Amino acid sequence: SGGPNDGDDEAPGMTIEVDSSILAGIAVEDGNNARMHTFGNEYQVSYQHPLAGGTIGIGVEYGHTHFFWNEIGDLPFGNGRDDPWNTLHMFSLDQSYSRPVYGKWSVMSVASVSSGFEKEMNQSFEIEGMLGLGYAPNKRWNLWAGVMASWHPTGASILPAGGVTWSSSAIEGLVVNVGMPETFVLVPVYRTLSLKAYGGMDAGTYRLADDSTVARKGYVDFMAINTGVDLVWNPCDYAELGLGFLYQPWGVMTLYDDDGDEIEDYTMSNGLGGRFMLALFF
Repeated sequence: SGGPNDGDDEAPGMTIEVDSSILAGIAVEDGNNARMHTFGNEYQVSYQHPLAGGTIGIGVEYGHTHFFWNEIGDLPFGNGRDDPWNTLHMFSLDQSYSRPVYGKWSVMSVASVSSGFEKEMNQSFEIEGMLGLGYAPNKRWNLWAGVMASWHPTGASILPAGGVTWSSSAIEGLVVNVGMPETFVLVPVYRTLSLKAYGGMDAGTYRLADDSTVARKGYVDFMAINTGVDLVWNPCDYAELGLGFLYQPWGVMTLYDDDGDEIEDYTMSNGLGGRFMLALFF
């Protein structure tokens, strides 16, 4: 996969990406027969440009997830009559920079600000940053390690991040990446078709509505493992399409009050669905 600027990291370029996914039958801890179903779309525009011997990137993203519920009365939160929430929104703006520093070593940094909310945006903003060091001994191997930090009204965190990427010299298009937050294997199948098997961590925190029946002006945080297999098609250097199977074996939903203090957390399991992706490279 990739775009027309592959092999030239310092070439200016823009990417437009649309990602849609559906998950059905998600069970919630202590929810008996209650089930949660989601349908989400993400829209992202990013641009990269050479700067001071490196590459600067800027990205804007908007996503919305629609929730559908069965057996609301069995849920361990809410009033037992109304949907806990129907649509959650996420806006984000990020800036990245990377450049070689010595020989095969490079440095990279990412800073972002985002807002996840149900209706009102106030007290919903999160600030995140990452600083990392990369090492590429040759064209087949790429290693990096770093630290991620974040702040949100519900709390702050510092976590390690890193990964190892290997590209086959014998089989063009065969790529293996092991790391956090995503691990994947990309296998060429036939000409412009490839299979991508992946697994990774997905997370997001949303400010609930002023009149929420779950927690007025509170928050809901999702953290889940998503796995899947996509069929990826690259009809030309300027487009990529993906269609595949999506499975969420485990997750945690945590509720917070309006002061950012934890109310309760619930495990989630067995979400099953699919994914569609379209990317355009300019």
